[in-house]
Amino acid sequence: MKNIVKTRIILLCIVAILCTCLAVAFSPKVSVEWGCIVLDILCDVSAVLFGVFGIWLGMFYNPTVQTSLNGKEGPELKETAEHIVASAQRFRIVFRGMVISALVLVFAMLVRTLHDPLSHMASSWHPILKDVLRCAFFFLVNISVIAQCYSIIMSVVPMYDAKKKMAEAQKKAELVISL
Repeated sequence: MKNIVKTRIILLCIVAILCTCLAVAFSPKVSVEWGCIVLDILCDVSAVLFGVFGIWLGMFYNPTVQTSLNGKEGPELKETAEHIVASAQRFRIVFRGMVISALVLVFAMLVRTLHDPLSHMASSWHPILKDVLRCAFFFLVNISVIAQCYSIIMSVVPMYDAKKKMAEAQKKAELVISL
């Protein structure tokens, strides 16, 4: 468990360093409008992903899960417990993707809402403050892109697991048919 936490911390540090480097490199060369367009695209992707995540969460969650172990013994109890553990793991992965997508969506909507008022106010700001805020904006845009990519990739993980289990079940079924 400690290795997983260390790995996640290292990956988050790498992502933060990468996004900082990209923000510093791109912020003087790219317009804020381009960043807003990227966030609009992420907003659309988040909307689509919410539907997908909702369907998958519905597949992995059974309202009777808390009582499904009651009254079971032996192999049936073990099989039910293994099914619950596998479903809980898939649920956790998809739920994490949904939360990340929700955060990206909220950030993109805030930027969309605040872009015009901040643009008008920024005309009177000191140039150094403008540069710092511009760099921070592109840092957050980069983080949003990476986070959305992560949530998309992680949403595929449970389906890959389901595909593997389906292939195993197919082999067993074909064996039974051939007997």
